[in-house]
Amino acid sequence: MTGGQETSETDQSYMRSYLERTLGDLLQEGTADLQTGPFGTMLKAAEYTHTGVPVIAVQDIGHNRFHREKLNYISHETAQRLNRYRVVVGDIVFGRKGAVDRRAIVSAHEAGWIQGSDCIRLRLSSEVNSSFVAHQLGTLKEWLIQHAHGATMPSLNQDILALLPILLPPLPEQKAIAAVLSSLDDKIDLLHRQNKTLEAMAETLFRQWFVEEADDSWEEGKLSSLFELQSGFAFKSDSFVDSGPFRLITIKAVKDAALDLNNASYIEELPARMPEHCRLKLGDILLSLTGNVGRCCFVDKEQLLLNQRVAKIHPRHPADRAFAYIFFRLESTKQILIDLAKGTAQANLSPIETGDLNIPIPPENIRKRFSESATPIWNRLLLNKLQINTLEKLRDTLLPKLMSGEVRVAL
Repeated sequence: MTGGQETSETDQSYMRSYLERTLGDLLQEGTADLQTGPFGTMLKAAEYTHTGVPVIAVQDIGHNRFHREKLNYISHETAQRLNRYRVVVGDIVFGRKGAVDRRAIVSAHEAGWIQGSDCIRLRLSSEVNSSFVAHQLGTLKEWLIQHAHGATMPSLNQDILALLPILLPPLPEQKAIAAVLSSLDDKIDLLHRQNKTLEAMAETLFRQWFVEEADDSWEEGKLSSLFELQSGFAFKSDSFVDSGPFRLITIKAVKDAALDLNNASYIEELPARMPEHCRLKLGDILLSLTGNVGRCCFVDKEQLLLNQRVAKIHPRHPADRAFAYIFFRLESTKQILIDLAKGTAQANLSPIETGDLNIPIPPENIRKRFSESATPIWNRLLLNKLQINTLEKLRDTLLPKLMSGEVRVAL
């Protein structure tokens, strides 16, 4: 790749070769279209199954890739009836309502899935590279949000998407740019899949040591004897700014095994009365206390601050960090916390009441031996997430520069 602050005469000539088009312009062949998923009674709730052909919903659409954790399925017989809604390699799928800035490109792994009723499918002419277009859409999130209908629940339709502006370099350049960005996406996806495998390994190891091989002689004790639940600080909203050195971890940022900072607020200065534990460090373990209680993840970015209604799980013994994370990630632990949570409008989890829960306390020597096996898994989880962050930053920095021609790809 080449690039620089000044644009050479050759580069200026190259950039003039970019065509200003719309998505609607790219639907030129009989096989190309912009299609909404099946509506009405075409797919009944009773037809969903636990196995079979996946049906793509908005929740399954990520940023240029599909999430597989919560897929719904239909039988092969039902899918046969909906053949016209099957996706093929190179299709781009949008969410029709809600997260309208997300889209995913269909790979060989998703070919044959059914496009759901809350999705719009874009199938492009062979004259353009669909992977290039899918990546360029990542630079047009603001356009999509601004042009979507509805304030509380933004929605897209074919007419809106057909007007979306696209810059097209020559086809060989499209393919070269797509190859660079897809390579980064593939590395990011591989690390995500590795972490899912590591999480499963860690849970299996935990169950072997503390469920299958549990000893009846282990005494019960309070959860607080192993972990301290440290509450967040009540930051004042009038101190929030559009950009600053510190970001706040609120309840909406804590997902299951993932920290979501997309809508994080910023502050410029640390409050004088803020406890030191609220200045988070890499690897700190977080727990949601309000609403969707019991969600657990770890800190993978710096300059983050702990806001109220989120707790930091501080192991009493440093060697218990992997034990702590795996314990709170267990679905059985999450269910106990949900049952404990109180509140009529929304569930609220008390750190004090949580600390008072009685649980079997494995002896320290057993937890120490477990840590020798589990800590390398924990360390790899964190290292992989840091690598993901680095690759995502590189991709997001390159993306607009590649799309505009500021950075060129060697052909």
